[in-house]
Amino acid sequence: MIKTEERDGVLTNVVSADMTPDDVIAYVNEHVEEWQRREICWILDDFDFSSINSTTVQTFIARLARRDSPRAGLKIALVVGDDFGFGMLRMLEMMAEGQIAMDINVLRTFEEAARWIKNG
Repeated sequence: MIKTEERDGVLTNVVSADMTPDDVIAYVNEHVEEWQRREICWILDDFDFSSINSTTVQTFIARLARRDSPRAGLKIALVVGDDFGFGMLRMLEMMAEGQIAMDINVLRTFEEAARWIKNG
């Protein structure tokens, strides 16, 4: 399940442990029109990164790139507290550079993410 809510003025998607990368993409596809000009924080603390590898990340980036142009220049914060998930998302951040026109930043806490989204 993904729960979308406003937190401290930031559109936030909280991803549960039972979601897969395909589930996340399907959710994005379903809601992208609502988010066209919104910066978003994704909370992935409960997401299971154990099945994620570089091929999964490349596929995820390719799918995001297809939806990218209307959101060019917007900020996407990815929040995860554990080291493995943080490392996987940093890999996504680096691999997405130059392929996705959105500004992606991987952070440890929602507070850091909200600050970055609001203030740069």
